[in-house]
Amino acid sequence: MDSENEAKAKQEYDGKIFHCTAIVGDINPTYVRVGQLILGQFCNTLCVELSEDELASLSKEQEITVCGKFQYVQVESRLVDAFIVE
Repeated sequence: MDSENEAKAKQEYDGKIFHCTAIVGDINPTYVRVGQLILGQFCNTLCVELSEDELASLSKEQEITVCGKFQYVQVESRLVDAFIVE
């Protein structure tokens, strides 16, 4: 949606609670990048800020479900105050 109208996307999604299931990509000290594997390509990514314990429990290409507050950022949006849903 942001490619059609970035201002509308920010207004509609920023600050809302999101729940999604995705594949783990890069795992960093404060966040994990999740997305979809489409034809072998990792795309539609979202940064998810998780606790250190949750990050330590993850593996690349693992499917996880997360919940958090959506923070709209033009380059790469993220979920903040997020947690893994079991």
